[in-house]
Amino acid sequence: MEEKNKKYNALGFVEALISIIIVGVSSVVLMRIAASALIEAVQNDKIDRITQFAVEGGNIVKELYEKQKELGFSGEGSLAYFPSPDSLKDISKCYVIVKSNDTQSQESQMFEFAKSVEFNTCTDPFVNGSVQNRGHCTMHYDKDVTNKQYPFFRLACMERISGIREKYISVKIVVGELNYDGKITKSGNVKDYVYQTIIPLEDE
Repeated sequence: MEEKNKKYNALGFVEALISIIIVGVSSVVLMRIAASALIEAVQNDKIDRITQFAVEGGNIVKELYEKQKELGFSGEGSLAYFPSPDSLKDISKCYVIVKSNDTQSQESQMFEFAKSVEFNTCTDPFVNGSVQNRGHCTMHYDKDVTNKQYPFFRLACMERISGIREKYISVKIVVGELNYDGKITKSGNVKDYVYQTIIPLEDE
């Protein structure tokens, strides 16, 4: 009888051990599913934000153009909000959109093209997929991160198009994460995003 009890006890221990293993494996699987769902949620949120950021960038460029148009395109220094349309000859030449340095504008979240004496420009990161191009563009954001939760950079690559029937500025907005290479979307990080728009020049 004592030997049978020992066998039963041993079997009970094995069953308990198997149950613990099964529960442990199930927990790991559930944790992986939860982690995957969380990463996907963050990724989807970033995609939504980066899309909004790009569309907003297009609107910012149009506002800067209209602002400069009212003043004329001979403005220099603090009066320069937008480059002369005649100078926009290469779509791979990008202007860096940053938060305005104007104290009054800071309160209303106004934006401008980064500049020192002249507008700061860089080559479109999509040209040859150059890491150097991207680094040159993002360096302007070391001290100017417009969104602490999702630190994106934002560029406006522009070219004037003069056709027989229409004249306009072709605008390519490029948005990407500052702390990611932007090549592919994975693990909560997103690929650089491009948004296309135009600025009509009929009334120029």
